[in-house]
Amino acid sequence: MNEFIEKILNIKDGTTLSLEKDKVYHVYDDDCIFLEGYYCSNTATKQENPNGFRKTALWLENKNNVTIDGKGATLLIHGIMTPIVLKNCRNITIKNLCIDYFRPTMSEFSVVQNENGICTLSINPESTFEIQDNVLVWCGEKKADGAFRWQNTYKNAHTLSMYFDPKTNCLQFLQKEEGDVFPSVPEFASLERIGNNLLKATLKNKNAFLPEGCVIQSRSVVRDQIGGFFERCRGLTFDNLRVMFFHGLGMLAQYCKNTVYQNCDFTPKQGRTFSSNADFLHFSGCSGKITVRGCRAYGGHDDFINIHGTHLKVVQADGEKKNITVRFANACSWGFQAFSRGDTVEFVQWDNLIPYFKTKVLRFERLNDTDIKLYLKKLPQSLQLDKDCVANLTQTPSVCIKNNYFGYSAARGVLCTTPKKAVIAENSFEDLAGPALLVEDDCNFWYESGYTKKILFKNNKVNRCGFAENASENLDIAVTPQVMDKTSKSFVHGTLKISGNIFSTVPGKRHLLKFYHIRTVRLKDNIFDAEHIVKTSPQEDRQKLD
Repeated sequence: MNEFIEKILNIKDGTTLSLEKDKVYHVYDDDCIFLEGYYCSNTATKQENPNGFRKTALWLENKNNVTIDGKGATLLIHGIMTPIVLKNCRNITIKNLCIDYFRPTMSEFSVVQNENGICTLSINPESTFEIQDNVLVWCGEKKADGAFRWQNTYKNAHTLSMYFDPKTNCLQFLQKEEGDVFPSVPEFASLERIGNNLLKATLKNKNAFLPEGCVIQSRSVVRDQIGGFFERCRGLTFDNLRVMFFHGLGMLAQYCKNTVYQNCDFTPKQGRTFSSNADFLHFSGCSGKITVRGCRAYGGHDDFINIHGTHLKVVQADGEKKNITVRFANACSWGFQAFSRGDTVEFVQWDNLIPYFKTKVLRFERLNDTDIKLYLKKLPQSLQLDKDCVANLTQTPSVCIKNNYFGYSAARGVLCTTPKKAVIAENSFEDLAGPALLVEDDCNFWYESGYTKKILFKNNKVNRCGFAENASENLDIAVTPQVMDKTSKSFVHGTLKISGNIFSTVPGKRHLLKFYHIRTVRLKDNIFDAEHIVKTSPQEDRQKLD
């Protein structure tokens, strides 16, 4: 049995496991722990991972009062897996541990030269590849039998590519060519190896976008495995973790209570420009308090922190028996336990996102991977089937995000939708393609709930963020719930206080703040180094801007 896994499987309640100081523990995706029925929010579709299948190295289930002290050791992943899986645990601390991939599933190369579509490409030495029938194929490491652990062509229906400009510190999407599903590397007409890690590539379209001097990052969009999965746990603390790469998605806490990340480093390993395929820290249906403090992260293809619940669509109702059938409506969220007996749920109108009825869950029944029957204390007199949704109001957290550094990324800083108090203070947001703070709510796309009541955004530094909005403005903060009724005058969100922050941009750009369908916004004692403009919905004449 693998040495590391044997240590983990021998853990009992109350154990403190200390790893060997600075040791490298190797774990392989064909010699690890195999699990089924671990369904993750915002990840793979049923077609991509039909049984909730997880490969993992560090698995704890139904364990209490456990500490794992890495002592600076490294857990080195070979292949593709979800390195940490925790389920139904209480009071777990994981600290002083480094996690990395021997061969990350993201590949990168530098565009040394592009002269009229004839390019010189320098492949990162870690990004192993082959040229097969004039096609660049990214390859994982080889197994003992010589087969690759994974392969991915440079251009296909599941490949997405971005480019990082080291001069501007900006990470952005590449463009789409005709037939591309995702932004992608332009098609190569020919490839020639001209050195150990050097390629001469001739673009099929000599004018295609492949910027000289930039680093191209390519990955599969499939979230078959992720960086960590924690379900129905209470009292999780991650202290001084060093994670150099997240495959698929970062660390997902799902229906967990009281989760802490402190003094963690999620930045790229030296020699790389990437660290995560998607969100770094994702919280779905959590409760208690979420704390993220003293952490560092950059080099991601998605958001740093995403906090939300899940809207499930009401597809059947039986008023006499007081039950409804609700359905996971987004293909990437399904299968998991979204309710418990005694939870308070709210019915939400699909087009304006306004909750209109509240009741309690007496019991629930899982019908299949997407449908759940809820037996409720009472039902509303009317609702729109196949449109209106329910949200779990009990499973909502308070939030404290403080004293963190969020560097370049292709998306946003903090996405926060919770009715409990959220404090985002004393952080640095720098070179994010999207806004530092995004507040949404959605019954039609990702189905991420819900409304907010009180958010404090205080004493943060927001530097060159939201540059992807347009050429002349930086979108620093956005409150943009997905309200489908364009005539709605209802307020989805409550109060947002923005005070004592410093907003900086590049010469010639203005600052932009969007506040849609929010009752009160207070702007106080902020410093903008350029003109700032505020956009609100025209119909919201009651909105208060101090």
